[in-house]
Amino acid sequence: MTQKHTGKSVSRRQIIAPLAIGAVVSAAGGRVLAQNSTTGPRLATPQQTEGPFYPRTFPDDVDNDLANIEGRSVAAAGGRLELAGSLRDIEGQVIDNAIIEIWHCDEEGVYHHVGGANAGDENFQGFGATLTDAQGRFHFTTILPGLYTGRTRHIHFKVKATGFRTLTSQLYFEQDHARNMRDGLYRRLSDAERALVTTDLNQSAAGMNSASLPIIIA
Repeated sequence: MTQKHTGKSVSRRQIIAPLAIGAVVSAAGGRVLAQNSTTGPRLATPQQTEGPFYPRTFPDDVDNDLANIEGRSVAAAGGRLELAGSLRDIEGQVIDNAIIEIWHCDEEGVYHHVGGANAGDENFQGFGATLTDAQGRFHFTTILPGLYTGRTRHIHFKVKATGFRTLTSQLYFEQDHARNMRDGLYRRLSDAERALVTTDLNQSAAGMNSASLPIIIA
């Protein structure tokens, strides 16, 4: 697998390996809506359900660019999203060489690699993974997820690093506040927990979207 952006490549074996991880995302590309105190332990990102849409099989091209599949000349449909962050534990220590996975539906609201008759956009990778660098940073290029019945817009993520339990959660966008507050999973979170998994979506003059993924694990 070829890494398409800054960071280390991730093998299929590493993705499947039973590791555990911790993380906090920097504000590179998006504003985290609530910051933890700089003194004392930080609040941990809340666990949320993996859902029924974690891949049953992994795509051949597993990297940090979900909008472009290796060997295809056509990119995925949908607005581009640059998702950047950094991984830390609750004491604020960066965690390098940790696996960050994300997966979400395509522009039409279809999940990939989960079986079913509707394969969705053939140019959308559907699932991606990368490793954090020496400063705990990571980056993904993807698209804005579509909507499907019963849920607000969201991105699933999983974090794995040696010495930590696996964190599985979901990222939401402040611009979807009304939808978020009608979403059953989002409403189960406390105000403090919502702040840790809700990010501001920024858009450049060229139409590129950017956001940060705030994650901290214990």
